[in-house]
Amino acid sequence: EILLVPSAFTVPTGKAHWHTLLRARAIENQCYVLASAQYGQHNEKRKSYGHAIAIDPWGEVMGDAGGYSSNSFSCSSTGANIDPVVVT
Repeated sequence: EILLVPSAFTVPTGKAHWHTLLRARAIENQCYVLASAQYGQHNEKRKSYGHAIAIDPWGEVMGDAGGYSSNSFSCSSTGANIDPVVVT
């Protein structure tokens, strides 16, 4: 019922694909997607995109941490029908 997706997309690839790919996974699997995402400047050549995100089974973004302006985000699971037995 929940896909957990860790990532470290570069900025150009993240801008082009991150939201689209995660929304597609949620829709095609009819499940929630929680995706952590590394962000920041790692050295002079590598910078990660960020945008940790939560998406519902319809592909709607429930919360997006953004890139560099925030350290955390929250989203509501109001109406979410997740079986706690399956999660644990």
